[in-house]
Amino acid sequence: MTPETTFRLEKARKAREIRKDLLALKRRRKIRTPEKNRKLRKDILIQKNLLSQTVNKNTTNASKPSHKRAINGCSRDDESL
Repeated sequence: MTPETTFRLEKARKAREIRKDLLALKRRRKIRTPEKNRKLRKDILIQKNLLSQTVNKNTTNASKPSHKRAINGCSRDDESL
C-alpha cells in the first residue's frame, strides 16, 4: 500500500469513529434536559468542525506537495515576469 492509500484509510477510519460517537450522543440526548441538550449540540458541532478541518487540511496537504512547482517546470522567478 502506498502512503497516500494508508493515509486515506486512516482518515476514513477516524471519520467513522467520530460519526459513531455523534450518533451515540444524539441517542443519549433524548432523555436529557434542554440545558444538557444545548451543551451536547455544541459538542457535536465542535466535533463536526474538527473533523471537517482535519479532513480539509489533510487533503490539501496530500494533494499539493511542496515540490509541485519544480515538477511543473516553473519557478517563482518565472511567475514574476
